[in-house]
Amino acid sequence: MLVLNEYSVCRSVLKSETFGVFPISDRYRELERRFGHDFRAVIALLERLPPFLDGEAHKASRRTLATFQAKGHQLQLKAAERWFAHFGKAVLQPGCRIDLLTDFACPLFRAIGEAYARAMHLPEEATNLAEDIPLLFSSYTPLRRRLELNQALGLMESAGGEMIYDHLALLALGVRPLTGSLALSLHHVFAEQPTMMLSAMRWPATFPVSALHFIDRIALAPVEISGRLVAQGERVRCLTFAEGWSDEERRANLFGGGAHLCLGQSLSRQLWEMAVAFFSRHDLLAEVLALHVTPEHEPFNMPDACQVVFSRASR
Repeated sequence: MLVLNEYSVCRSVLKSETFGVFPISDRYRELERRFGHDFRAVIALLERLPPFLDGEAHKASRRTLATFQAKGHQLQLKAAERWFAHFGKAVLQPGCRIDLLTDFACPLFRAIGEAYARAMHLPEEATNLAEDIPLLFSSYTPLRRRLELNQALGLMESAGGEMIYDHLALLALGVRPLTGSLALSLHHVFAEQPTMMLSAMRWPATFPVSALHFIDRIALAPVEISGRLVAQGERVRCLTFAEGWSDEERRANLFGGGAHLCLGQSLSRQLWEMAVAFFSRHDLLAEVLALHVTPEHEPFNMPDACQVVFSRASR
């Protein structure tokens, strides 16, 4: 596998028609052939996820998910407003210590996910299951866990019909890109301004850090990249958020581009703005603790420790 980390080269590959998406559903068909397991439900879900689709299938999936996204958008924003109000009263107090992922970003996602699920009359377990779906993308996930998810998906299809896969796909697309990026971005902002009160901090217009760090593509024909010949069928990994990139390059790549532009871009931007407005109303100091990021949730760099302590400014 060829790993690319130069911004212009990565953008070129991601926009090129010489490369196709990584066919993750084919990997599950291979597991079926090799071990005799049934992954029908997993494959049905993956074939509704636009990041793993090309051509007409990709366009059709985006149209379907965009329709659902539009129907749930305002309900999710209202749910987020209620959640922030509760978090401000019940959690964000002087002396509190929180993990920005498990105590902030994930509960926020759960609130908007459950609002969407209620509006679409989905089974109660839909949001919880959607949070686990990204495990299907990682090479670190044990076979046993993949089989458990396939069983859970099959049971949910029995309860909600085949359309449930479209709703789960939409929810799953936002789990880690939103929660991971929100937690890492807040930690970054707090760490950069350790002596500033939240109300006096400088806040970027959008997420300064992305949890998504690479996208895989497959060469559809032999092609040369930066002097290296890539064979047909070879896997190429394009970094989407590299340390050496400029802030402008990172912002340009934050939500992807072209045909694969993030469907949840508008909602994500609004949630970031809501988070900024929320923290900016508080005269508290934020002391960040050690940040630990795990590679086990590829293609996302998710923090397994992203803690911060809030306190009053000394007079």
